[in-house]
Amino acid sequence: MGNRPGLARARRLLLLFLVALFGAYAVVISAMASSSYSAVRTDVAVYALFTAVALGSAMAGFVMTVGRAPWAVYVGERDLVVRERFGAVRRYPIDDSLRITVVARNGPSFLSPMPTETARVGSAHLKTREYILGPEVLEGIPEVGSARR
Repeated sequence: MGNRPGLARARRLLLLFLVALFGAYAVVISAMASSSYSAVRTDVAVYALFTAVALGSAMAGFVMTVGRAPWAVYVGERDLVVRERFGAVRRYPIDDSLRITVVARNGPSFLSPMPTETARVGSAHLKTREYILGPEVLEGIPEVGSARR
C-alpha cells in the first residue's frame, strides 16, 4: 500500500526545517559580514566551513524526514515488505519477533492534511527502523495486527 500521507508530512517537515535553517544561516552570515573583527569578515575559510555545516545539516534533515517516509508497505508470502525512499527493500519476517510500535500519532494539521503516525518496525532478524506512515498503511495488514503494539 502506498504512503502518501507519510510523504506529505515528511516533505512539509523538511520545508519547515529548511526555512528555519536558512533563516539561522542568513543571520549568522550577516553577523559575520558585519563583524568588527576584520579576520572574521575576510576569512573565506570561515564562510566555507559554516556553509559546509549548513549544507550537511540540510542533507541530514532530508534523510531524517523524507528518508523515513517509505514509498510503500505491503505483505509478501511470509514477510512484511517496506520499500524505502532511497530504494532499499526491507523484509521483516512475520513471526513472533516482529514488533511494530506506534511512537507518535499526529492528526491532520498544516504539516499534513491527513493523519500520520511514526511507527518503529523491527524484528530479531533486522535492525529496528522508524517510519512516517499514514495510519491506514498498517491497518490493512491483518497478519500484522496482532504484532502491532
